[in-house]
Amino acid sequence: MHIENRADNGLSNKFCSGIGATALVLGCVAWLSFIAGANMLLIMYERSPGPATESSTNWPAETTLKRDSEQFTLVMFAHPKCPCTNATVTELAALVTLCPQLRPSVLFIKPSGVERDWEKSTTWFRAKNIQGVTVLADDCSQEAKRFRATTSGQTMLYDPSGKLIFKGGITAGRGHEGDNQGLDTIVSLVTGKNRTMCADTPVFGCSLQDIPSPNRELLSLCRK
Repeated sequence: MHIENRADNGLSNKFCSGIGATALVLGCVAWLSFIAGANMLLIMYERSPGPATESSTNWPAETTLKRDSEQFTLVMFAHPKCPCTNATVTELAALVTLCPQLRPSVLFIKPSGVERDWEKSTTWFRAKNIQGVTVLADDCSQEAKRFRATTSGQTMLYDPSGKLIFKGGITAGRGHEGDNQGLDTIVSLVTGKNRTMCADTPVFGCSLQDIPSPNRELLSLCRK
C-alpha cells in the first residue's frame, strides 16, 4: 500500500511539474510576444510623419518676415514643447555649418492665452545659440498659418527670387539625429551640387496645434 501511494505521489508530482514548466514556457512566449509587438508599434510611431500640407510656391506676400534677396532663406516652424524637435535643432546646427551662406529663421509658436515666455523652452535656447540663426516667437501662430505649416520641424527653403524650392523635415524619424534626405537635399540645393534631389520630405514632430492646458503637459512622445 505504501509503495502504491509513493508511486501515485511520484506521478502526481511529475504531472504538476509538467504543468508548471508548460505554464512558464507559455508565459515567457506571451511576454516576448508583447515586447516584440510594443517595439514594432514604437518603430512604426517613430516613422510616422505629420500630415502632408501644400505650401505656397512663392514667398508669402503677407508675412512680416524678411527674405534675403541675395541668399537662400530658410524658415522653420517649431513647437516649444515638442521633444522630437530637439533632434531637428541638432540637424539645423549641422546644416548651418555646412551652408554658412544660408539665412535661417526658426519660429516658435506662441498661442494666445499662454503664460509669459511660454515659448522659451530648452529647444528655443538651443536654436538661439546656433550662430547665424534668427529665433522668433510666432504670436497666435500667424506666420505658421501664412506659410501653411502644421507640424513642428516643418522647414521651407526659398531661393533668392522668393521661389519655394524645398519643404519638409530634416530628420529621418521622430527624435532621430543623423543622416537624412531633407538635410542632404537642402545642402545640395544651396551649394548647387545637385538640383535633381527630392524637394519634399516627411516632417516628424508634434502638431503645431497641440497646446497643453495649464494642468496637462504635452506627452513625452511626440504626437501627430
